[in-house]
Amino acid sequence: MSEGRNQDSVRLCKAGCGSIVSKVGRTCDDCSKMKPGPKHPCDRCGNLIPKSLKRCDKHWLEAKNGSRAAVRPRISRELRIQVLLRDKLTCVACGLNVKSLEQARGVLVLDHIVSHVSGGPTSLENLQTMCAKCNRAKWLWN
Repeated sequence: MSEGRNQDSVRLCKAGCGSIVSKVGRTCDDCSKMKPGPKHPCDRCGNLIPKSLKRCDKHWLEAKNGSRAAVRPRISRELRIQVLLRDKLTCVACGLNVKSLEQARGVLVLDHIVSHVSGGPTSLENLQTMCAKCNRAKWLWN
């Protein structure tokens, strides 16, 4: 199995320093500091990291409880329908509305308010309805 597909394999810094990183093709924190480009402090420890990242590699792994892969529990059909109907088949971000559950397929998605990797549960209270466009924009901006 290739290194990118095996969750248990060790992933090393792509700069070649030998440090372990959380994802294949990622640069370790020390090598990232030496790369050109805008930087900002990690929101947990203050170490400088590239602007495109939210947390340093150490805290990224801690947020995922040491897991290198985001394993999410499947959302049951019943829970999915409950959330969609509670939100009246409407995106909570932009207000896009569909008329039926059949029309919602592929247009509306469920979003964790507190992300799964940050410890948010997959429950009625922590799920919201978003259109695919708003959900993608939220993912890119966070």
